[in-house]
Amino acid sequence: MPEKYREEIEEILKHAEEAMPKERATSAGKRPNTSSGRSSNLLSRFSSGGGLKISAGKLMLASFALLLLALILGASGLASPVILVVAGLVLFVIAYALLFVRPTSTAGYEKRWRGRLIEDNLSLWERFKRWLRG
Repeated sequence: MPEKYREEIEEILKHAEEAMPKERATSAGKRPNTSSGRSSNLLSRFSSGGGLKISAGKLMLASFALLLLALILGASGLASPVILVVAGLVLFVIAYALLFVRPTSTAGYEKRWRGRLIEDNLSLWERFKRWLRG
């Protein structure tokens, strides 16, 4: 019985190596130990387009937060909220434009493993954390 599992695991690993891109396969075994290695990896992620995933919804949320902060600061008389209002409005316009430039797909995808559907039973908190990560 254990031989059956070993063969199945070897087959899965072989398929995973074939599916993995060459660049990723060579760097997957190496992890940089220094902070400079991490920063160069981070910079390469940003330059290759795999950097921050900012959605229009998150930008709109940030713009509303700035406008709310400006409202609170203006009501308390601590500071002039003009800069915060302008920044909030600019963020809102950018987020609105992103809705047309990068529309989100409404059709979701189904997670499958060996032809069977995998259902995620995530709690509200786990879905919120996943939404924050993008």
